[in-house]
Amino acid sequence: MTKYRIVETLIPLRKEPTHRSEMIDELLYGEEFTIFSLDGTWLEIKCENYDYRGWIDGSAKYSESTEFENSNKKVLCSRIGRIKTDWGEMELVAGSRISKESIVSGNFQKVVRTESGLSIVETAMQYLGSPYRWGGRSPFGIDCSGLVQLSCMLNGVSIPRDAHQQALGGEMISFLADALPGDLAFFGNNEDEITHTGILINSEKIIHSSGRVRIDTIDHEGIFNQEFQRYTHKLKVIKRIL
Repeated sequence: MTKYRIVETLIPLRKEPTHRSEMIDELLYGEEFTIFSLDGTWLEIKCENYDYRGWIDGSAKYSESTEFENSNKKVLCSRIGRIKTDWGEMELVAGSRISKESIVSGNFQKVVRTESGLSIVETAMQYLGSPYRWGGRSPFGIDCSGLVQLSCMLNGVSIPRDAHQQALGGEMISFLADALPGDLAFFGNNEDEITHTGILINSEKIIHSSGRVRIDTIDHEGIFNQEFQRYTHKLKVIKRIL
């Protein structure tokens, strides 16, 4: 099946083939996808990097992916970068992938798997203050699982897109006191449902996207929001992915 790559800064991925449908994800420049079906001007696609399906507007800019581009891929690891293309300069966001484009600014590099949870924490810190946006994957707006997924991906660790999927992987850590930097914490309101996630800075602090990307206190009950002076998310499970 032919693979294509995004050649816009961001493209929204929607649940249904209409602009009124919720945005469930965003594709970043250079990310690959395959096309499964058409509905008018809409394309049903699968994101190749993490096996996620949805719909994009067929007017979005994309091109056929080549073997050269795949073998010479570099990823933007800084918050923002700029490149020069055949149609002018473009601003890109962390996680974007380039091959032959000229770099104007930003930290582009080949990503290798980290063995340090601190690296994942440091990457997440780049998004501090970014607004929360459902389905978002950029400093312009990012959701809780998008923050976790991108922070891991930029350190060579591949995990699923949604929090409930992410919670299925990794090694379970029974006690918060045993947590290490870069461990993932998952939250929910009942026994089975996972509704939120974040990255542990240590056994007492967590970085997560809730209203904005922020750092809050965590204990065995969950996340304690200092602004509201109350618990906002009930801790369900801690997972170690390294």
